[in-house]
Amino acid sequence: MNFIESIKNELIYSGIIDQALKVGDIIPNFILPNALSQPVELQKLLFNGPVVISFFRGSWCLFCNL
Repeated sequence: MNFIESIKNELIYSGIIDQALKVGDIIPNFILPNALSQPVELQKLLFNGPVVISFFRGSWCLFCNL
């Protein structure tokens, strides 16, 4: 098993998936910076339809690149 597979398995077995948001979960409105450091508000995005949220810390992050 390679290093990436090992990290992936570690995440799976940690139980973190059970704590993650699921389809249909409701979260409060928030404003976060986008990739260009411009503020983006969830409620405004939802006005146009469903939203997928992904937190990508950077190319240096092994977990983000799985």
